[in-house]
Amino acid sequence: MEARFCEKRTVIRLGIIGIGVLGLAARASGTCPGEVAGSTCVCDQFSTNTICLDWQGTGDNPVEVTDFNVDYDCTGCYDAPEIDLINGAHPWVVRARTSTGLGDIGVIKSPYADDFSVSLGTGFSDQGAMYVGSIKLDPTGDHYSTIANGYIIYLTDAFYIEEDSGGDGGECTLFINSLVDFAMTIPKVGFVTLIGGVEHKLTVGEIVDGGGLNLGDLGFGPCGEDTEVSATVEVGTIGAGASLTITGDLDGDLTITEIMESQSLIRIRGTVGSSGEVTIAEFDEGAYDAEL
Repeated sequence: MEARFCEKRTVIRLGIIGIGVLGLAARASGTCPGEVAGSTCVCDQFSTNTICLDWQGTGDNPVEVTDFNVDYDCTGCYDAPEIDLINGAHPWVVRARTSTGLGDIGVIKSPYADDFSVSLGTGFSDQGAMYVGSIKLDPTGDHYSTIANGYIIYLTDAFYIEEDSGGDGGECTLFINSLVDFAMTIPKVGFVTLIGGVEHKLTVGEIVDGGGLNLGDLGFGPCGEDTEVSATVEVGTIGAGASLTITGDLDGDLTITEIMESQSLIRIRGTVGSSGEVTIAEFDEGAYDAEL
């Protein structure tokens, strides 16, 4: 990854980086820049920001309007479009591209009665987007959403996924290569890495068996100092073989409600400041190792 920015604590929000232009909902008639092979791609009339979507591993391409909508004219989106996922029958892969690299997504939503699994890109060599304003995967009715995979540089405004009444869904696997500076709630963590740490409250219901939550990266702080996790971090349950790692200094409070299973690991690879406190409310004897 090359995107290690000295200015990580100055997050530019999508709502002020673009200039609204009427008529962006029109599609370019030619090939969109940065199209991803095997995907359905759409772009604005100026062909500056391309959105590509596919159903992972199915061999079928989703159809615009029937399976999804991309709106370049939505309120507050500017040149970063809003994506509405309609059909949840297959796992989605969503990417934003320009002619030179990663594009932006204003909002990605799933406001329909279905279960949704979404990936933002498929790996470090196939990342989802540069800026994502909001992830709001909130299907109607008793349905769930998950982030099955994701690699993005910035998430600037909001994050929401949900479980259904039976406890299915709500799991997140996501890599964000910058600071998250808004309050964030994740029902279940598969593997989540927030390279720049967090500045507002992070609430995690569960780190699933074998999963991992990683906050920070030594040397990533502005101009080279360690990352600081200055917010409150609350974790409900840490599963068997799961880990929680803070790579940098903890200046906020870390609270873990329960460690139920064996071979869990808690690591703080930095210092716990005078204003920070680590609390483990309940755990099974011998259930975890700690590096504090």
